Formats: sequence, C-alpha cells, structure tokens
Amino acid sequence: MLFLIDTNIAIAGDPLGVELEPGTQQVIEFLRLASRHHHDLRTHPASLHDFARIGDEDRWLARRSLFRRYEMLKAPPAISDEQSAILGSVDVTSNAGVDQQLLAAVKADAVEYLVSEDAGLHGCARKLGLAG
Repeated sequence: MLFLIDTNIAIAGDPLGVELEPGTQQVIEFLRLASRHHHDLRTHPASLHDFARIGDEDRWLARRSLFRRYEMLKAPPAISDEQSAILGSVDVTSNAGVDQQLLAAVKADAVEYLVSEDAGLHGCARKLGLAG
C-alpha cells in the first residue's frame, strides 16, 4: 500500500526532544506497522511549505533533515478545477494550499491513503467525498 503522510505525522514520528508531540505513540505504532508489512510511505513536495513557517532556524534545519528520510511523490497531480470549486481557491504555499495538494494526490489516485491528524484536512476530505 502507498501511504501519503502529512507533515504532522512526520513531525510526531521524529521527536526532536524529550517532550513528545501529541499523538507520537500512535504515529510510531503506525510507522512500525507500515515498516513491518512493507508498505510504502511518501511525503508530498508541497509539505516543504509547512517547514518554511518554522521560525527557529535550528528547529527548521532539524525538521527538514529528518523529513528527508521519506521519499517524496514524484510529479504529484495538481489541484483540479472541481476540487477548487468545492474547497475554494487557495495560495498553494499556505497551510490550506498544502492540504489541498495532499488531497489532490488522493483524489487522483496517486496514493491509496492519506495519513493526517489535521482536523481541518479531514473536514476537507469529507467535502470531497474522500473520508473513510
């Protein structure tokens, strides 16, 4: 199976300190099971925009370094006109824009599953008929 992981999953799965992100234990269990069953985990190039919003340079460098352990989708599909009509037009570098690009990959069957803890992204997925 091909899983697309949202930035929040990658961050929770790669703690930087002794204080864990919310949901870290569940994310680590997901990553363990995905590895055990030889599933493919990918990230979306648009997720790099999420890291651009990190204000602390050392934290930004650490997060970017850890994120590179995941293979990125190659040539992910663009947001369709139909999707924009349902969810609205967005700046693709914004948080909502990144979310929409992740959803575009699911909608176009470029990945089988999207893994995220982002409630807003889940709501958008429901509007597109992708939630399951």
